[in-house]
Parts: sequence; structure tokens; C-alpha cells
Amino acid sequence: MKNKHIYLASNSPRRWELLQNLGLDLLRLSSEIDESPQADEKADEYCLRIAK
Repeated sequence: MKNKHIYLASNSPRRWELLQNLGLDLLRLSSEIDESPQADEKADEYCLRIAK
């Protein structure tokens, strides 16, 4: 069976650590996205903005 990778397009060291601790085969994609929440941004709005 072919190896399956999960691509992580996040610069968060914590996300990387958590997913590695699950034993997942990760590849990191570099991104130039500021992942900081904007003022008064709701959680669902933040998630959608970052996903796009």
C-alpha cells in the first residue's frame, strides 16, 4: 500500500507537534498567511478565512 501523507499548511509548531504525536505522516507546506485572529472575529469566521 502506498504511503499517505497529510499536508499541513500551517506554521503552528503546536499543530505540527500534536499531529506528529498521533503518528501521522506529515508534510509541511509553507504559507505566507497571517494566522492571527482579527479584532472581533468569531471562531467560525476565523476558521473559514484561514481555510480559504
